[in-house]
Amino acid sequence: MQSLYRRPLPEALIEFGSADGRALFREALALGTMESYFALAEQHHTQADPAFCGLGSLVVVLNALAIDPGRLWKGPWRWFSEEMLDCCVSLETVRTAGLTLGEVGCLARCNGAEARVVRASAASEAAFREAVTLLSSRERNLLRYHFLAELSIDQIGTIYQVHRATAARWLARAQERLIRKTRELFLLRTQSNADSLPQIMELIQSQLSVNLGNILKRSTENDSQS
Repeated sequence: MQSLYRRPLPEALIEFGSADGRALFREALALGTMESYFALAEQHHTQADPAFCGLGSLVVVLNALAIDPGRLWKGPWRWFSEEMLDCCVSLETVRTAGLTLGEVGCLARCNGAEARVVRASAASEAAFREAVTLLSSRERNLLRYHFLAELSIDQIGTIYQVHRATAARWLARAQERLIRKTRELFLLRTQSNADSLPQIMELIQSQLSVNLGNILKRSTENDSQS
């Protein structure tokens, strides 16, 4: 039988330990968007089965959240492992069919986590697109440089002839303003109560690089640097 040793990373993805990956890591730290990394890294876990990617990820999250499973793992220890996550879907089913997003949410909740499954709506995407157009020319260019051209904070600082800390601060403010504008426009479009918005905004913020990159690729490049 043919066997495999690892799989090559798709060209569109950046290897975590590469020079580019390390640069992205440093930039995320500088922007203050990596605070959750350390608790997750402390609970690093490699999935025990090829189909257990969802279960393996959930084990990391549950242990990082310091949730007591209330049942034994091995010996006297209470700790989450994949074989304990079978309250919504059997392990045999996961081995053959994997997990849906809804099933991951169910497993998280029945193991003590507060979890909700959020999918973006058409209204949230439209609000996000409009919010991009309301940013200043410099803010859009900063976001283009970072998310579309994939320039580092140092490179952006060189373009504007400012210290990297200043460039990082500008970029963080542009992202914050984009999220704030998206929130305001979403409420206007949907006439929603503000209490119903947090989960949508969490999803948009978590997918900021993907969503913004796609939008900027389709947007006109008429803005001049300011």
